[in-house]
Amino acid sequence: MPSPPVFPSTHTQLRRHLRWLRGGYCMLLALAMTSLTVSAHAGTTRIAVASNFAAPIKVLVQAFEANSPHRVAVALGSTGKLYAQITYGAPFDALLAADQATPARLVSDGRAQASSLHTYAQGLLAFWSQQPITDDPITQHGPWAAIRSGKLRHIAIAEPKLAPYGRAAVEALTHTQTWQPAQPFLVFGDSIAQTYQFVAVGAADAGFLAFSQLKAAGKADQATVWLVPQALYAPLKQDMVVLNNGVNNPATVAFMAFLKSPAARARIAELGYLE
Repeated sequence: MPSPPVFPSTHTQLRRHLRWLRGGYCMLLALAMTSLTVSAHAGTTRIAVASNFAAPIKVLVQAFEANSPHRVAVALGSTGKLYAQITYGAPFDALLAADQATPARLVSDGRAQASSLHTYAQGLLAFWSQQPITDDPITQHGPWAAIRSGKLRHIAIAEPKLAPYGRAAVEALTHTQTWQPAQPFLVFGDSIAQTYQFVAVGAADAGFLAFSQLKAAGKADQATVWLVPQALYAPLKQDMVVLNNGVNNPATVAFMAFLKSPAARARIAELGYLE
C-alpha cells in the first residue's frame, strides 16, 4: 500500500519546526560553551588578612570582583593567629599581614614565595577616647599626662605578641616613659579589631588603635583622636605574600596584582594608610 501523501502545508510546518529545533539547540550549545568558558577561567582565592585592614579589604574585594570573574574569600584575624593557622595547615592562598616579619618568616619556613613579598600598606597608630581626657585638646598634648596620672582606668591595646599595632603601642608608651605607669590599667585585645571594640562599647576609657579603623568608623576627625607621632614606634609597614597553596591559583595571582595597581594603592591611602 502506498504511503499517505504529505500535503504542502504539513511539510512546510515540519521544516519550520526542524529549523526552530536546530536554532534552539544552537542557542543552548552556545550558552553551555559560554558557561564552560567562564567556569574554566573563574576561581576563588582564600586570603588571610590582618584585622586592621578589615574595612579596606572589603572595599578592595568589591572593586576587584566587579571587573573580574574571580572571587575572593577573606579570613580576618591578628597576624600572629593567622600565622599559627597557616602553620597548622589552614588552606589560605595568600597573607596580608600587619607587619613585614611574619610574611618573611613564612618564606623562611618554606611556606611562601619570596618573589611575591610586597609592602601593600603602611599603617598609623592612633590614640582614641570617646570622652575628653584632659582640659586641653588631646590633639595638642597627647595622652601621656592622663596616663601618668592614672585618670584612665582602662587603656586598651592589642596583644603585643600577636598584633603589630600592639607592639607599636608598647613602643610608644616606652619612648614616652609611660609604660610602667600604664601597667595597672592596660587591657589586651586578641586583635586590633577586639581592641577597637573595647573602646567603642565603653569597656575601656581609651585605646591605641589603627587609624584606619577610626577612618572607617567615621571617627577620625573627633577631637579625642590623636595620631601618635611616627617617631615613637617602628614603621608599621604591612607586607603581603603568596603562600605555596596559591602559587598556581589564577585568582590569587590576579588579586595580588590588583592590590599593586595605582587604583588600589590610591584607595588604600584614602582609607587611613600612608601612601
